Order: sequence, then C-alpha cells, then structure tokens
Amino acid sequence: MGTVQQRIAVVDGYRTPFLESFDEYSGLSAIDLAQQVVAKLVQATDLPPGVVDEVIFSCGAPPVIAPNIGREVVLRLGLGTSIPGYTLNQACISSFQTVINAAQQILAGKARAVICGGVEALSMAPVPFPSKLITALHELSKSGTRLRKFHSLRHLDPRDFFPKPLQFLEPSTGLSLGEHAENLAKEYSISRKAQDEFAFRSHSLAGAALREGRFAEELAPVYNGETMITVDGCIRLDTDLEQLARLTPLHDPTFGTVTSGNSTPLTDGASAVLVMREDHAKALGYRPLGYLVDHATIASDPDVQPLLGPVFATRKLFETCTVPYSSMDLIDLHEASAAAVLAVQHCFDSKTFSDEHLGGGTPIGEIDPEKLNTYGGSIALGHPYAATGCRMILRSLRELRRTSLHYALLTSGAAGAMGTSLVVETD
Repeated sequence: MGTVQQRIAVVDGYRTPFLESFDEYSGLSAIDLAQQVVAKLVQATDLPPGVVDEVIFSCGAPPVIAPNIGREVVLRLGLGTSIPGYTLNQACISSFQTVINAAQQILAGKARAVICGGVEALSMAPVPFPSKLITALHELSKSGTRLRKFHSLRHLDPRDFFPKPLQFLEPSTGLSLGEHAENLAKEYSISRKAQDEFAFRSHSLAGAALREGRFAEELAPVYNGETMITVDGCIRLDTDLEQLARLTPLHDPTFGTVTSGNSTPLTDGASAVLVMREDHAKALGYRPLGYLVDHATIASDPDVQPLLGPVFATRKLFETCTVPYSSMDLIDLHEASAAAVLAVQHCFDSKTFSDEHLGGGTPIGEIDPEKLNTYGGSIALGHPYAATGCRMILRSLRELRRTSLHYALLTSGAAGAMGTSLVVETD
C-alpha cells in the first residue's frame, strides 16, 4: 500500500456538526444522520451515476430496526439498487476500518470507488430493559385470556418496568472506559491539574479553529424538521481552568481525577469520505484531499492495557511504514480522555514501557506538542464513536493542505483494548 502507482486517494470528505447527545439531533436516527452526510458528499463531488461500487459504514450503537446503515444509505439516496452496503463495528476505530477495508478492496481490484463513514445517534440508542420484563411481555403476547395475561405479569416488580441506564462497559472487565481512564491516571501519576490543562488546551485550539472558519469547509448541514444545524455544539468557548477544577470526579468522588470536563462527552454525529485509487480519481477530474500511506491495527489484553492501543498500533505501523515517525508533520491522537492522551504521550517516549510491553528496542519517540491535535480534539469536538476516525482523516488532510505540510499520523484506541494507527499524506 502507498506505492506511487497505486496510491489510495481520499477524494473528499464531510461530517455533520458534532452535538452532545439528547440535544438538537433528538429524533434523528443514525440512518438519518448518515444519509445527510453522504448526500452532501455525493453533491459536493458531483459523483457520476454508477461510479460507486460499495458503501461501507460503521456504528457503535446501531438501530435495532435497521442495523445495516450502509445499505440503507444506498437505498435512501437512490445510489443504485445493485450497490452493496454493509456496516461494521470496531468501536472508536470503526470508520478507520471502513477506509482500510475500502483500500484493500480497491488494491485487490474488487472495487474502484467506495464511500466510507461512521455515525452515532446515541440520543436514539437502543435502551435495554430488564430481562424479566422482556420475558413477561413475550409470554403476554402469546396469552389468550385475561387471566393468562395477568399470570404473565405476576412475577414482575415495579422496578422491572424501568429501563437500565445507558452504559458502555467493557464486557471483559465490567468497567467503563472512564473507569479504566481513572485507573490509568493513578498508574501513571497523572494529576487532575494536568488533565484539566490538556482539556483546556483542546477547547482553546478548537475554539480558535472555529473562529477562523477552519471547520466550515468540512461540515455538512443537518436538517431536523425545519431546523438547520450548521455549527458544532461541544466546543466550550468560555471554559477556563477554574471551571474545570470545580467539576466533580465521575468515578471516584474521593481520589478521582477524571471528570466530564477532561473527557469527551456523549456525542451524536456522522462523517463520510470517498475513497478511490489515485489514477481513477484523477481520470474523473478530482484533486484528492490526500492519500493513505500505511496502517496498522492491534489488540491487547484488556485486563492489562485497555487504553494504550495507540502506542501498540503506532509501534507496529512504523515497523513497516516507508515513512519514518520523525517525518510526521502533524499527529492526531484521539482524545477519549485527557488521562488516556497523557498516558499515551508518556509511553510513546518511554524506554521502560518499550522494554516491558513492546519487546524492547528504541521507543517510538516524543510527541511534539506543536504537532499534536493542532485544532483541538475529541474532548472539545465530541466523539460520536464510529464517526471519529473519518473526522480525523478529513481534518488532518485539510490541515496538511492548509499549512503546506506533508505527513500526518492518526491514531486511536478502542473498546476491547484495540487500536489503529494510520499515516496519511498530501502532495
């Protein structure tokens, strides 16, 4: 991958505004958001009929009624009934994986153009009810007489009628990623002050990019009824360190340091990119945003290193990548929480971590703060799980072009102790 003759081109890409869940996107499904962002991509690229071979989408909490969002987007937009679409789920690295899958299909000669993306509508996420209630309702539906119907419900407690709170736990550990972040902060002695300062940095940089209009070029407006939404809703332009310091820890009220202010919020949003082989894109008259150079995906033991996937994935990536880490002009590191980012920064340049967990050798290297998340990150922008990867790809490529730079490293961890790293480039 990444040879001059067969580079994988990211032709163009867009995302919806990212909003906190249960806000202005309430009532819009994941399919609604995905449809609107892909419609913008198709319109902006003036995509000729018959060019797209496949649509690959991703979603961390897909709708129960229509979980195959990729195919539903094809049908809703009338892209062609013969175009296949599918939907995958690799949590926070999901839309990275859609692009990787597309690249592999294209290089294998199985496709020439693929629409990739990710979406979350956590405002409409399936809400679990107690299993006792589900069983009772199933029995009720089969009961013929009123007496039989009454017997179907007789074992239920009033509490069984209430849904369970929306939680995203690691099945293998029983802990949330926030709880794992708290443990990581303790393990690496990451202070509350350091986490709050990093969160403030994220909001400050994102705020500056917002005021300069840098996000406008990538945003697809979303219509919710008669309301048109055009601006991100998670960036806190007025936040300061004093406000962040007053927030209560989420997981350990006494000794905790992870708060809602130094973590990314529950977010709704969608993103999409058009991927082609370079020669095909240029034959159609496109000037691609940039190109995929190489990638690596890893998995580790969730009981040991659940949030350090970016370290393992980046080490694996640069074992084979033709472009060295020292040539990276920008680094986009997904900000699930400030604790996770600061731990990853430490481990990138730690000989001890390299010796104990990466098989020895020279550490990856220092993360230059001047190159890191120069327009903010997920703490400020929000994190619609499956949409974040494509958001990182399209933003990094636009930043490279804006600043006349060349290479960017994109990296993210994911639930299940996974991680993906990519190198992208512009001409």
